Amino acid sequence: MPKTSQNKPKNKLTKTSPLETLKSRLQEISYFSSALSVLLWDQEVHLPKKAVDYRAKTISELSSLIHKKYLALNEGQLFASLQRQLDEKKYSADESALILESQRDYKKRIKLPEAHVREVSELSSKAHHH
Repeated sequence: MPKTSQNKPKNKLTKTSPLETLKSRLQEISYFSSALSVLLWDQEVHLPKKAVDYRAKTISELSSLIHKKYLALNEGQLFASLQRQLDEKKYSADESALILESQRDYKKRIKLPEAHVREVSELSSKAHHH
């Protein structure tokens, strides 16, 4: 039966597991993505016409930041460490799915240049108001 990683008490001497590192990085991405969602929603319902360019730049910058955070998921060869533990069947089915989906998403996002993400998000934002 696969082991599960439960919430263990942390102290300064305890090394963070690769799964805990992944979850922490994904949580940070989630916070920024939520903020972006609010900006996109507000753009659709409340945005004054004179604020379009500024909002487009803001959305572009935040989209770029989120993209960079996704690319940083693999810092320290995190996915290689997780894959070794997956091979050893150290994770539950849910944890394994989280790892595999995160890795799949990372592999898709790494193909996109940051400048492209920035440009597309800015142009898309402006297009909603022209």
